[in-house]
Amino acid sequence: MGTVCLVVQVAASITDWLSVGVDFFTGVAIATVLAVYVPRRLNEDRSLKTYFISELNKLSTDYNNFLQSLCVGDVKAEIIIESFKFYSTKISDIQNSVNDYYKLDMSINRYIIKAQIEITDSSEINEQYNQEYVTFTPTTKRKIRNFQTIFNRNLISSIAAINGANRKS
Repeated sequence: MGTVCLVVQVAASITDWLSVGVDFFTGVAIATVLAVYVPRRLNEDRSLKTYFISELNKLSTDYNNFLQSLCVGDVKAEIIIESFKFYSTKISDIQNSVNDYYKLDMSINRYIIKAQIEITDSSEINEQYNQEYVTFTPTTKRKIRNFQTIFNRNLISSIAAINGANRKS
């Protein structure tokens, strides 16, 4: 009877050690995932969000300065047309990347396109195309400021959406 007790006790001791070993390796694996993998994914996602947001902020600053220079009247017609093409293309690229990566429906490019159509079709552009600078009427300047306000409002909403978005699976 003493040998059966000893065998059961040895078997229990081995299973205890195996249990401790499995628990140890499981703990190490979970700790490694939590300490290495999860923060890296979060940092990569945060870095990408920061990049998109900083690009939108830079674009917004440049675009707002451009619209301000239109109101002041120190831009040639050719530059106005080319600048709208540039801003439209740039915002489309950013917008498409954000929408693809985060499954968002950001669509702020349409506000630039609407402003582009209204401003480049204005009588001031057509009448002053070959002059050194285009001077807009107070009515057109008011429209430009309205376009700026609408663009900025929607840009802020888009930035908030990017900040709260989860990465596409």
